[in-house]
Amino acid sequence: MSMLQSMTHKQRQKLRIVSAAIFFLLIAFSYMLIQLSLEKRASSKTTKWTPTPLDKAADSTKVYFGVYSLSITDLDLGSSSFQYDGYMWVRYKGFTGDSLMNEIELMNRGKDVSMVAVDTRDSSQFKYVAYRIQGTIATTYSLAHFPFDTQILTLEFESPIFEKNKFVFIPDTASFAQYDSGFVGLEHNLNVPDYDVINSQIYVTDHTYPTDFGLPETGVGRSLFTRAVFEVHVQRKFMPYLTKFLLPIFLMLAVTYLVFFIPPDQLEISIVICATSLFTAIGIGLLQLEISMHIGYLMTTDKFYVLSYIVIVFAFIETIVASNAAEKDMQMANLIHAWSRYIFYPLCGVGLFLIGLWDYITP
Repeated sequence: MSMLQSMTHKQRQKLRIVSAAIFFLLIAFSYMLIQLSLEKRASSKTTKWTPTPLDKAADSTKVYFGVYSLSITDLDLGSSSFQYDGYMWVRYKGFTGDSLMNEIELMNRGKDVSMVAVDTRDSSQFKYVAYRIQGTIATTYSLAHFPFDTQILTLEFESPIFEKNKFVFIPDTASFAQYDSGFVGLEHNLNVPDYDVINSQIYVTDHTYPTDFGLPETGVGRSLFTRAVFEVHVQRKFMPYLTKFLLPIFLMLAVTYLVFFIPPDQLEISIVICATSLFTAIGIGLLQLEISMHIGYLMTTDKFYVLSYIVIVFAFIETIVASNAAEKDMQMANLIHAWSRYIFYPLCGVGLFLIGLWDYITP
């Protein structure tokens, strides 16, 4: 304390400049880390399932499939679903049991979804069926990085009748030739509300069930099916969220900062400001309860709120310490306030940097 007390006005001014510079430098690093984490997830080619090589599939078992999406809307985090409208088709040559080939099952169908055959054609070379899919698709959202999250939306198809030894999905790559690179199966300039479409892909994966579904001739206790997957990667547009939720938090912290300019002996005013800021921060956090109430882990946005709670409690404790010191030594109380002004924003900056670093290093 004596070091600050002995400083000249010019030296204290330099200390304020250094404090502000540290804060803005940490803010810049935090923003850079967030951007790098967004770019890292946007460039990731990680798929929900592991693609299966198809080189060894016999021609008589191959079923070519394709997908064309007209719209993807209403990503509902609470019900883990989205609304889909589009087409899926299969093309195959005849083989034993081909009369049952029209049975293709959408594995992650949600409520009120329809999959209706809209075109069926037979020729000497192949059989063809096109389906129109409309309704709610079930999915699993990962919100650990919310509001900087990237989501994977899928349509997953299987034959409920034929195992892999008789039925193997093959992407109909010939029908994708005119698609935009990296956006296979999507309507041109398809818009997903509140999200940016990063890429899409079509692939096939093996799906094993630890049961023979009561048909021991298929392999006692085990079944192996081929699954067709259409996958879309989307990334949230986070700026609206920052404006609606996080900007009020930052403004509230700016108001909290004012308690360090209130005379230490006026404890009641400082307590009112800190208490109001804390309750406001909690209230803003409760506004996103519709999103987070089903989440059992901390999201990135929760860390912003936790940081604000810590900083406000710090201001709370400081005002009480300064007020108690003022009863014995007003000069000491003023020094506590002065040091708190220099520490407050760098402390916020350190917290933001740690949040940005966590967001970057976490997959």
